[in-house]
Amino acid sequence: SSALQSNGCSSDDTLLGSFDTGAATYAQIATGKLAFTVSQQSHLQAALSVVFAATYATTGKRLARSSEGEFGVWLSGPQIINLRNLPTDTLQTCEASAFPVCPNEMDPDGVSP
Repeated sequence: SSALQSNGCSSDDTLLGSFDTGAATYAQIATGKLAFTVSQQSHLQAALSVVFAATYATTGKRLARSSEGEFGVWLSGPQIINLRNLPTDTLQTCEASAFPVCPNEMDPDGVSP
């Protein structure tokens, strides 16, 4: 907030956002100090590339085109996180632990149960 004040701005009329995720960022969104953050979804980006490569290397086949993404691509981020789609405490714990084994009760949109 001192950076805002030194530039003649106030947090009341300035939309604040961030990049990346974590407990502190989620807490600031929950309390209204941040409006949003950009999740780069690095776990998903890493996992998809390994699954796609392993599938092709072991079977010679490629996964079907995604029906969700434009041009049939598999979307792996980034994703805007705000108060409307703030992850649950359980999902935040899974993310902080790099998703070792977590319940998958979410729809592909990451929001709907």
